[in-house]
Amino acid sequence: GHDLQRAALDLMEKAEERQQSDERIRERRSRRRRSRKLGRVADGGAYVDADKYDSLCAMGYPRVLCRLALKQCSNNLSAALAALQDSREVLEAAAIAEHAASS
Repeated sequence: GHDLQRAALDLMEKAEERQQSDERIRERRSRRRRSRKLGRVADGGAYVDADKYDSLCAMGYPRVLCRLALKQCSNNLSAALAALQDSREVLEAAAIAEHAASS
């Protein structure tokens, strides 16, 4: 009896661990897809960090400006926040130029 119960519990635990692992993998893939959609940072190396982007958007800043701030500041969150606060006009001009170039 106990061996059978223990084996069943072990199987259920392994299945739950697999499910959690699969979920973490899906979340990482989703974040990578979102980062690619947000574009590369100014130095062209990395993509915009989706989590940092979400943090800035949650503060109430316009999404396009959050994306551009992180791009220009190479994902440095404090520098991007400073750009949103102190250089908003520059970011807005960049947003307009980017939109015009893509139209």
